Amino acid sequence: MNIRFLPTVLLFLLLAPQAEMLAAQAVPRVPVDTVQVRARTTVRDAHDAQRRFEIDRVRWLPATASLRYGRCDEVLGRMCLRDNEGDDWYPGPEDPRIARARDELLEVLAAAEGLGDPWVLGQRVVYLGEAGRWDEAHSLAVDACRGGEGDGWCSALEGLTLHALGRFQESESAFRRALVRMDAERARVWNDPEPLLDSEGRAWWRGLSEAVRADRAGLVWAFADPFLLVPGNDGLTEFWSRWTVTEIRAGARNAYGMAWGSDLEQLTVRYGWEVGWEREEARPLGPRTGGAVVGRHHPESRPLLPEGAVFGDPAAASEQAWIPDASRPRSGYASAYAPTVLPGAGQLAIFPRGDRFVLVGALALPEDTTFHAKHGHPDRERASPPWRGRASEAGLFLIPADGQGTTLAVRALGREQGGFTLEAPAGRWVASLEVMAPERRRAGRTRTGVVVAATPLRQATLSDLLLVDMALPDGASLEDAAARALPRDWLAHGERLAIAWELFGLGYRAESLSYRLTVEKMDGGLLRRAGRWLRILGSPRVRRLAWEEVGPERPGPALRSVEVDLPELDPGSYEVRLEVRSPQRAPLVQTRALEVRR
Repeated sequence: MNIRFLPTVLLFLLLAPQAEMLAAQAVPRVPVDTVQVRARTTVRDAHDAQRRFEIDRVRWLPATASLRYGRCDEVLGRMCLRDNEGDDWYPGPEDPRIARARDELLEVLAAAEGLGDPWVLGQRVVYLGEAGRWDEAHSLAVDACRGGEGDGWCSALEGLTLHALGRFQESESAFRRALVRMDAERARVWNDPEPLLDSEGRAWWRGLSEAVRADRAGLVWAFADPFLLVPGNDGLTEFWSRWTVTEIRAGARNAYGMAWGSDLEQLTVRYGWEVGWEREEARPLGPRTGGAVVGRHHPESRPLLPEGAVFGDPAAASEQAWIPDASRPRSGYASAYAPTVLPGAGQLAIFPRGDRFVLVGALALPEDTTFHAKHGHPDRERASPPWRGRASEAGLFLIPADGQGTTLAVRALGREQGGFTLEAPAGRWVASLEVMAPERRRAGRTRTGVVVAATPLRQATLSDLLLVDMALPDGASLEDAAARALPRDWLAHGERLAIAWELFGLGYRAESLSYRLTVEKMDGGLLRRAGRWLRILGSPRVRRLAWEEVGPERPGPALRSVEVDLPELDPGSYEVRLEVRSPQRAPLVQTRALEVRR
């Protein structure tokens, strides 16, 4: 089954009545004489120029059909949030008049910056960023820090610009310098992940004592990192960037034409700042709504954090728990390196080896099945700088379940699929199997909890069952099996079933092994299950294969495989079950779900 996520577009509709008059308030533009501006600009002039720009922005916004009287998915203060699934909006070119007006505003701000006002510095950074001039914004923040960092404001601005430039490790360092210089309460707010957590996550967070929260915040931010393939934690630096933008905007005019408040702050912290704007067109026979403003967030935005249930016990969380519900997102984020993120339908298999284990992972870049893939959006096909020309990459990672300690990794550059092995001590981990293609602006990821208990060397264990493309030759290694692992967890109709597994803890004495492989269709219908229980219906058809082998001659991992032709398997869900029996040993049993697709 293809997994399809409908795009998330957050529409912020201004509910305040005064919004209807925004267009009428616009002030005609007067050509700017740069020399005169620099000679006489004050901070007050900068405030006036910023206000005029935002008024003019609204005047030149593209008109959209009235959205004011539709249903709100969430009402937050004065704001109406709409999760417009199926909306074909995508960021497009900006009106040239807005771009020219912004350049004029930047001239005024540059002239006033000589006065050293932090408000002006913040406005320059954010408007340079709007214009795509993040390199200039970064240089500006760095220059400001040379004069002394004070309360860390210039370091926060530097962190914002580095995040936008994709330099996430440097961004985190800059933000941490800023946090050290902040007052304690402000730093606490900037580090608090609660705004991004779903209801279950917030209940878990509120149940923690203040002393425990500092430690658990590190856990949350460790798992907020979207892709470990990307150096740095852009989930964390994105959050800190949003707080920086809220402080920049708090004392400035905005396109909504309303006073900054906690509702606008929360929207920015949860979803980021807008990537586009529209203005409601007036309805000839309806109420006056021609000035209401619609703020658009990125249409590929996805929730930033997994379900709240994950944080209680990350190692026990299933793969599905790591895929948050994108239909009603509590937060959203679309990275510049891969705005389109899809859950990967790859394989992860555990191969226990006493007090250690080997994790095998295989994944290919998922097909783009999202809503916008069916439409012509030129900007969607071009990689964003600085990611343009960046090679594809795949990798497998093991993160300590407590969010602390060393993350183990294996990766391959220049590949859009991969089969990997990663050895680690037995224990509690979170596995992340990732593939990223910046040129395609797309990525795939599978995460799941991993719990492996240490076992005595002489205790027999049976690994997970790994789907491979064909039976392995004698003497093949687990690395060979990983290279032949299917980068998916399903078979096509008519495709041969080949599986590989590993026995460990045998070879200390001669013994024979009896195998039985069973493939059974899983019919989940309630009536059919009840009918079989009452013996009204017969059991579903079961395919079985049995054989015997001599056990391993020496201790250590023993890799085995089998290939079966099952052309009669109809599309549907099946359970594959392998039993290994030996005299004087308890049976070893391993199962895995399998889907057959047409």
